[in-house]
Amino acid sequence: MQQIELAVSRGQFVAGFMTYECGGCFEPNAAVRSPGEDRPLVWFGIYDKCHTWDHEAGAFVDQAPPGLMPAAGEATACDIGGLEFAMAEAEYAERIEAIHELIRAGDVYQLNFTFPLRFDAPERIDALYAALRQRQPVEYGAFVHWARGRYVLSYSPELFFRIDRDGARRRIVTRPMKGTVRRGRTTAEDREAAEWLRNDAKNRSENVMIVDLLRNDLGRLCEFGSVKASDLFAAERHPTLWQMTSTVSGLLREDVSFEEILRSLFPSGSVTGAPKIRAMQLLSELEGEARGVYTGMIGFFSQDESVASVAIRTLEVNGRHATMGVGSGIVIDSVAAEEYRECQLKSRFLTEPMPNFELIETMLWQGGYPLLELHLDRIEDSADYFDFRFDRATILERLLAVGATIPDAAPHKVRLLLSKDGSVTISSEPLEGAVAAPLRVCIAPERTDAADRFYFHKTTNRALYMRTLIAAHQAGFDDALFLNRDGQVTESAVGNVFVEKDRMLFTPPVSCGLLAGVYRRHLLKTRRDVKERVLYPEDLKAADRVYLSNAVRGLRLVEIDWDFRLL
Repeated sequence: MQQIELAVSRGQFVAGFMTYECGGCFEPNAAVRSPGEDRPLVWFGIYDKCHTWDHEAGAFVDQAPPGLMPAAGEATACDIGGLEFAMAEAEYAERIEAIHELIRAGDVYQLNFTFPLRFDAPERIDALYAALRQRQPVEYGAFVHWARGRYVLSYSPELFFRIDRDGARRRIVTRPMKGTVRRGRTTAEDREAAEWLRNDAKNRSENVMIVDLLRNDLGRLCEFGSVKASDLFAAERHPTLWQMTSTVSGLLREDVSFEEILRSLFPSGSVTGAPKIRAMQLLSELEGEARGVYTGMIGFFSQDESVASVAIRTLEVNGRHATMGVGSGIVIDSVAAEEYRECQLKSRFLTEPMPNFELIETMLWQGGYPLLELHLDRIEDSADYFDFRFDRATILERLLAVGATIPDAAPHKVRLLLSKDGSVTISSEPLEGAVAAPLRVCIAPERTDAADRFYFHKTTNRALYMRTLIAAHQAGFDDALFLNRDGQVTESAVGNVFVEKDRMLFTPPVSCGLLAGVYRRHLLKTRRDVKERVLYPEDLKAADRVYLSNAVRGLRLVEIDWDFRLL
């Protein structure tokens, strides 16, 4: 630590990592494990120059560092294999029960219990980092190649501490992260999940314990009365989950060194428990092996600012072997099965790639766009959900410009594509005249998963639907109807389903796993005889009529061939 302090005082830059086991150097009574013979407690590099990457511009601010390795192409293999949880759910449940006994006995209030995952790494570790970074875009990513064949890849969303100059003084900010819930499938479900997390008693109690611990830790480092907690129980959105955070900050005393900061704060209370030292002692007994860099720290130090992350969502690679730890905070009312699912959720980004896709709106132009506001509302909603850039005014201007080039008397289908960076592509084609005969429809052989969020948003990620539609056309059908895994009717490849019964129209609720079509929304909003209802094949067979709808063609009568089996 003295070397780091000296280097920073000279105007140099320091970056590297500290393993969780380094906490034993700052607090010998914690009785932490050895990190192992092949892993250092601490690894830092000292550099004369810092190269800053501008994410907005997609380039280095000054110049690229010499000898920088070219980025791996998108086609480079980067899949992991042989993923195994080092602890089965039954054994995990036994450990949680042991922790509950310790809490009942008054040893601790909370323990952050963890275990590792193991898997095979691909040959190109840089390609693996880039692929996982796309799935887990976070503020505190890190790629550390610290020895031959040895890497640390981090995708941490959690700030350990940040130190910035506040005039002549230094301000330190910590943002502990404790509390997790899976994201919803739609924006509405997402808001409900965030609201639930913010108000859930268990998650709030976990969070407040760590906030109190950090207030106490910062109190030893900061000017009297300057330590404050703010933004308590905030819900922070990530690609697959919501995390609860709170902020604790203060003004550092002038004489406080980096070593004193780390001695007081490391490891973060969010990855140990409370009280901290006793929690660390018990974790050494309960966890089967050393954590390594996981739950340690990855940091950058300089004269102007210093930033360190809590090394969660962090992989260690040794040749073709890789590990990543997962865990959760255990309190007296924690349920082992739920905590194990939380650990599985936190590791999903390793195996579930986020496909490259665009958002779609397909509209009718007939001297104007009949349902334009509904189209714009829907794509804006999906853009917000997937964190796409969206400029409503620009898109509207572009759509009207395209419409101005189309003869008023010629109905056209207009297709809008929105990319993640906000770029827009608009195309149009003449709309062929509708055939008066009912559409011929068959039943799709594959069932859909109502838990898959992509069914709730109109995107180019629709391979199943397109594959099935092509097969249906080849078999002489106009479309195919889908059922979910519960046997409920959802939608067709290109439209929503309606059944007419006793002068009422019924359509499946979105919760069954389907797109809230624009024309569907229009009918539900404007007609009293249109209602939502869970539908099964028997309902369609017993209906007076069955229809499909979309914003281009409206409501169209269909005939279903129940006997045909689409291959």
